[in-house]
Amino acid sequence: MDPSSNGHHKTVNREDGPQSRNILFVDAYDSFSNNIIDLLETELDHVEVTKVTIDDYDIFDNSLNLTGFDAVVVGPGPGRPDTPEDVGFIPKLWALDDDKVLPILGICLGFQSLAHAHGAGIRQLDNPQHGMVLDRLDHTGESIFDSVGAVTATKYHSLAIGRQDAEHQFKDWPSSLNILAWESSDDNGLVLMAIKHRSKPYYGLQYHPESICSNAEARRVVSNWWKESLAWNRQNRPIISQNRLFRGIPKSIDPALDKSGHPFRLSSGQMRSVEFRKISTREEINAASLCEYLQLHLGECILLDSASASPLSQDSNRSSDEPSSDDKDRYSILGLLIADTSPIVRYKIGDTHISLDSHNPTKSSRHSRSSSTRFPLATDGTARTIKQLCESVQTFLSSFMAKERAHDGDPLSPFWGGLMGYISYEFGVASIGVEVEPGSYSDIALAFVEKSIVIDHGGNSIWIQSIREDDVAWIGQTSQLITQFASRLATNGLRNNVNGLQQEKADSNGHCHRAIYPQIEKEHSYQQKVMQCQSEIAAGESYELCLTSQAYIRIARDSPNSELSDWQMYKQIRKRNPAPFAAYLRFADTTVISSSPERFLKWTRNGKCDMRPIKGTVSKSIAKTLKQATAILDCEKERAENLMIVDLVRHDLHGICGPGRVLVKKLMNVEEYATVFQLVTTVEGYLPWASLPSSHAAEGSTSSAVHAATKKDLSNGYYNSPTGIDVLFTCLPPGSMTGAPKKRSCAILSEIEEDARGIYSGALGYICVGGAGDFAVIIRTAVRHHENERPGFEDLWTFGAGGAITILSDPADEYEEMKTKLDSTVRAFDPSLSVSS
Repeated sequence: MDPSSNGHHKTVNREDGPQSRNILFVDAYDSFSNNIIDLLETELDHVEVTKVTIDDYDIFDNSLNLTGFDAVVVGPGPGRPDTPEDVGFIPKLWALDDDKVLPILGICLGFQSLAHAHGAGIRQLDNPQHGMVLDRLDHTGESIFDSVGAVTATKYHSLAIGRQDAEHQFKDWPSSLNILAWESSDDNGLVLMAIKHRSKPYYGLQYHPESICSNAEARRVVSNWWKESLAWNRQNRPIISQNRLFRGIPKSIDPALDKSGHPFRLSSGQMRSVEFRKISTREEINAASLCEYLQLHLGECILLDSASASPLSQDSNRSSDEPSSDDKDRYSILGLLIADTSPIVRYKIGDTHISLDSHNPTKSSRHSRSSSTRFPLATDGTARTIKQLCESVQTFLSSFMAKERAHDGDPLSPFWGGLMGYISYEFGVASIGVEVEPGSYSDIALAFVEKSIVIDHGGNSIWIQSIREDDVAWIGQTSQLITQFASRLATNGLRNNVNGLQQEKADSNGHCHRAIYPQIEKEHSYQQKVMQCQSEIAAGESYELCLTSQAYIRIARDSPNSELSDWQMYKQIRKRNPAPFAAYLRFADTTVISSSPERFLKWTRNGKCDMRPIKGTVSKSIAKTLKQATAILDCEKERAENLMIVDLVRHDLHGICGPGRVLVKKLMNVEEYATVFQLVTTVEGYLPWASLPSSHAAEGSTSSAVHAATKKDLSNGYYNSPTGIDVLFTCLPPGSMTGAPKKRSCAILSEIEEDARGIYSGALGYICVGGAGDFAVIIRTAVRHHENERPGFEDLWTFGAGGAITILSDPADEYEEMKTKLDSTVRAFDPSLSVSS
């Protein structure tokens, strides 16, 4: 299997047993392709899949030896079957010479391409079906539908094959194709769902059997296709060569970059040691209160704040060697930056180098930098595309963290030290090959944190940690201060009174006495963009588009000490909109205040990955209960929004974790937050080297199939020990902020949206030296890039908000949802301010 499409390929000879089979998968740049590969490798016995993309013309014309494959599967993708750039070399498969014919299954776009190649017409549906679940499929019961029961299947199409007259009867249907299955609907008439060529082993399915909402009977059709394909091969292709194409995942650490030097210059094989002290507290510790008490907020600092945390009973199911698995609001982390020694890794799109900036605040200039070291990304001097440069950034960070790896920290602490900061949305877009204009600010800013404090809100305990040598004194002093702070809370009853620790220019209602000038997009403009998205969806260019808008607030500055006001605003947002992934980040050039409810990606030291995509939002009110919100969100539109992102996230995880190693743990649960109710899904993945839980049978796969796929991936060296960093960069940008398919959707959105998103829609979190990591999606967030740092000027804050646009979206409703999301952040500046009023 090849999840990476990295462009390197070779022919191999394998000494497989007589039952080993090879399938070629043709990827049309869809965001569900890896889910189909997972289905093939786990549902079918002894199958290995090789992936190529539709624009690999050289491979098809020169080096692709189809005799080495038992069958081909042509996957889904955006666009039309009659548009050459959307289908690439796929038409050549339907035109193979008779002596080269082999079984082929087309899915969605592949299905439409098969029909179009043999003369069937293409029509646009009156009611596109992206993310809709088919609950009744009529079929002949023949061929691949033999013994198939009731099919439930997900559809992702806005086009259908076969022209129809006014009575919904097909006109000019090609005699070479047999109809196997169809759907009847009032909106779209008769829609064909499966076909078969009369004389060649060519089959097509319109629905998506790999979707999480497609049932076992939908997948059984694929198994039946495989049986018919093997039977056809036995009669017509008795000898199948074992020579075939193969491509593997790129290495996590590039040896060329490994030689380029490193500021810490650890010797080969040396690992950092973690010094720590764990203290218990009777009182629940508020992370923002502790940050103020230690005066960390006065300069550059990073706080990953589970602001919605509440005291919990100790998790009885908690493993003795890893943090709690149900921890979205359990831990808060304070990262301390040390003058002259805490570098910040920075990268801006288009640069051919990475910078490591030293941290050095001074009396004369609070935000000065003492030095910056550059590391080239192209050591051989060759020109690189922006996408290739992004890949080199990933390689650099993998190498960086490999050299900084640590051991012997407390296994229950999620973070021992490492990189903390953000990755912009535009970096993620550039990394998947979509053209991006370089901006003015860093697209990656990750500080290397050696001293940290971790609060376990569930266990009422705190870790004081350092990965610096001989730092026992600091640990002791900080432990004493925290113990004093906890004692003060117990004595004075200041449990969650953040405002009581630091007085600022705010009245009793939290108003900051500074002139505020909000600017948001006009309703007509936003609704026009919604309709543009829907036009693209109706044309089949995307299934779902996550449209966003930028808002701005200008605040007249009345004091040179504006950072105090930044902190005050953060306290307001965490008070009014507490969230499990809140954050306060202040670097020399940027401040980020966030109340994000959404985890993007977490991975543990044991190789388990978690993603929690959110799609589907209902605003909160006194009269609206969780039960009522659940009923509102249990509708076709909201569930389709969530389903499309869930299938996209599964694809992203399958790309690194491999077949049989991704599980949807919770599907479309309604969760309650301070200002909204949201539809949330939890998806788990396990890296190829990670142990699967004994009860794990991924998405209906048999345990034997899962075991076989796992053993095969590792023994053949398909992966070079991928890490969480590989998963992180593979999954960028967050799918819940793009739509699906991701690449085409990002390209469309870049044309529709007027402004770059910047940090908004990116990811913020940490990469631990112990091998773990956790990132949130940057939403419900305000960003300020520090300019004009003199009294009398204005601070400019930017916000982003939006929503997933589907064919069922109402433009007026979408505008109101966007404003509702903006309100939760805007009110941090002034509780009386509302963009929804």
